[in-house]
Amino acid sequence: MHSEGKKSESKKASQAQKKRDWRNEKIFGAVCVALGLLFLAYQQHKPPVIGHSLLYVIFIQVLPSLIGGLALTAYFTKGGINETVALWKKTLGFGVVFLCASLFSFAALGLPADAGFNYLNYKVAKKQPVTIVTLPVAKFHEGHGRRATYKIYFDFEGNTESLSTSHESIKYYIAHKDKKNYIRINIRKGIWNYYLVEDWAVVE
Repeated sequence: MHSEGKKSESKKASQAQKKRDWRNEKIFGAVCVALGLLFLAYQQHKPPVIGHSLLYVIFIQVLPSLIGGLALTAYFTKGGINETVALWKKTLGFGVVFLCASLFSFAALGLPADAGFNYLNYKVAKKQPVTIVTLPVAKFHEGHGRRATYKIYFDFEGNTESLSTSHESIKYYIAHKDKKNYIRINIRKGIWNYYLVEDWAVVE
C-alpha cells in the first residue's frame, strides 16, 4: 500500500510538472511573438542614424545577449542533462539551449538597450549644430515583391552605410545608373561616433 501511494504521488507530481511545462512553453511562445512584433514596429519608427562604434557592439548588442543567454541557460539546465547521454550530445544540448536563450535575450534585453541608446543619442544630437556632408552613392538597392525594401548605400567615415527610402524617391536614379550621383545628408553628431540624420537628398 505504501508503495502504491508513492507511485500515485509520483504520477500526480509528474502530471503537475507536465502542466507547468506546457503552460511555460505557451507563455514563452507568446512572449517571443510579442517581442518579434515589437521589434518590427521599433525598426519602423526609430530615428535614422549613421555611424559605427565598437562600444555600441559590445554594450548594446553583445552583452545583453551574452548575460541573458548565460542566465537563461543556467536556469533551464539547472537539473542537468541525463547522465547517460554522451558528452558530445550534452555539449550540443547546452549549445542549443544557449543559442535559443541568447536570441531571446537579444530581443528581450537588447531591444530596450537599443531604444535607450537611440533616445540618449537623439537628445545629445539635438543640441549639436547641423553638419552637411555630400558623399558618392555606392548603389541603389531595389527590392522586389510586396514587402520590398529600397535603400541607398554610401561610404561614411570608412564604413558602408545605408538609408531606407521608397521606390518613388529613387526610381529615376535606378533608371539612369550610368550617371554619377551623390547623397547630401544633414546630420547632427550624437554619442559613440553616431550621427542623427535630419534630412537627406540625392543630387547629381
